[in-house]
Amino acid sequence: MSNSTPLPVLPQELIDTILWELDDLESLKVCSLTSSSLRFISQRILFYTLTVTVENCAAIFQRLTECPHLADHVRSLIIRTLHAAMPSQDVTKFSQILDILHNVRRCMLDGLWGRFPAIGAPGQPLFPPSAIPQPLRDFLLRRRLQEISLICIRIPIAILWYFLTTVPNLYFHESVVIQNGPAAPTIIETPVLRSLILNSDNDIGQYIARPQNMWCLGDLWHLSFCSPGDGWGGKLIEAASRTLEHIHFDCAAHPPPPNLPPLPALRTLKLSFFGRFKSSGMAEVISRTANVLSSLIFPEMLPALAEVRIEQHFAENGTFDAWPYLPLITLLEIALAAYPTPPRTHWFLLMNDQETLFQDFANTIRGGMPKAHHTERLVLEACVPFQTPVKTFRI
Repeated sequence: MSNSTPLPVLPQELIDTILWELDDLESLKVCSLTSSSLRFISQRILFYTLTVTVENCAAIFQRLTECPHLADHVRSLIIRTLHAAMPSQDVTKFSQILDILHNVRRCMLDGLWGRFPAIGAPGQPLFPPSAIPQPLRDFLLRRRLQEISLICIRIPIAILWYFLTTVPNLYFHESVVIQNGPAAPTIIETPVLRSLILNSDNDIGQYIARPQNMWCLGDLWHLSFCSPGDGWGGKLIEAASRTLEHIHFDCAAHPPPPNLPPLPALRTLKLSFFGRFKSSGMAEVISRTANVLSSLIFPEMLPALAEVRIEQHFAENGTFDAWPYLPLITLLEIALAAYPTPPRTHWFLLMNDQETLFQDFANTIRGGMPKAHHTERLVLEACVPFQTPVKTFRI
């Protein structure tokens, strides 16, 4: 008879938590084959996000046909088939896949995937936006999604308006509006849009900024845009000024971010800079931004502000000098002193592994913001994203 002590039995909730922390598909696949107690949660994690491409469409259809219960696990759907003409038999399979995905809450349509730059006429985009296939259009209209991301997609104006009035979180990147007929806005009593991210989508921003459309921003919490365009950025902020809690500006774009109106609910202001300029060019960009953000000096304009987050993405051929940031550093130091409870300033630097440059940059910031530094309201953090694992550290 063995005197060995039996191994303790872990609660299923603890096992589930451990498996959710796994970032290894092969390990999850092995777990799904070991026991019934691990199979359900492993399959649930493996199929939480489903990516469909031209190449794997037939294989996914076969898998979901053999194991129909797997379709119920899919919550996030990524479609990367828009760039190529699918064989007719795969179009049918693609439609049937969409028909059985009843629990999808997030969807991303990537029209750039698999493309190669094409030489086109001057002024034409290298990547012409893709159309939304009819089966996918039907899927998007019959599912009440919580989040949609559209990357390089041509969006019919009626579909865009449907998204703005039914989907809480929207992300647009290099997408365009198709003016294919009247789309008179249908007024609904309660706006649903909570987060709007516009990355180089000037015509979408201009469309939303029309007076008859801006009411959909009445309960917006988060707004982010790369280029404010011809005045439409300020209009969006003004329309959402009562409820906005988070704003993000890509400050490398021209024109500079719009002036901030009073924003009583704003908690986080995020600024992104990219080090693809020489020092003189970066100084001009940052100086413009500092002028726009002069309202920070008046706490009554932004009474709930808790954090100013600045992200600096250093390019290989860009500047590593800190002196272009002096106008912004001076502004933040003065602004912090005016608040009864000063907001935290969080600098986040991303670059290749050059810790000496990180340290020199950090020392300049601390020297320009002594009050924030000594009151521990200044946080400096660096990230080297191209290492495995990603290296993040305080400076």
